Amino acid sequence: MAPNPTRELAEFVVTTTSDRSLPPVEARARDLLLDYCGVLIGGSVESAGSRAGRYACKDRSSEASVHLSGRATAPLAAMANGIAAHALELDDVTNESSLHPGVVVWPAVMAAVERAGGTFGDLLAAGVAGYEVTVRVGEALNATSTYARGFHPTGVAGAVRAAQSDDPA
Repeated sequence: MAPNPTRELAEFVVTTTSDRSLPPVEARARDLLLDYCGVLIGGSVESAGSRAGRYACKDRSSEASVHLSGRATAPLAAMANGIAAHALELDDVTNESSLHPGVVVWPAVMAAVERAGGTFGDLLAAGVAGYEVTVRVGEALNATSTYARGFHPTGVAGAVRAAQSDDPA
């Protein structure tokens, strides 16, 4: 059978669980989550971050956290948290694909896991799967070609990952 990168990636995603993560992978996921929380907190007081947070919280839903303090629907929380985390331009980056995976992965998986009542282990496993999807798709995009078409790899690759976040388990 010929190699099928899409199938291999899908199989990786559906089999990634908290009990199957290797200790170095879990440690790296924790570091990336901590980095995300730092830029989220810093960006939440920036104009774009605070405005996005206020907008999201107008809905008065309690599905997910906004800026680690307010509440909103999961999609609005993910949007506001992603905007805030990217506001300072200090978020993580992969040079090969020229994208910022954390600002699309963590907001989406945090909102989905919180809405589903998942565990911290679920969050880390979803984060690992999210980074894998985002980075692999980003590398396949060819950053130079993506920019030439008027797009940023973070938005393109991140959208694929975020769409997969509805079921974190």
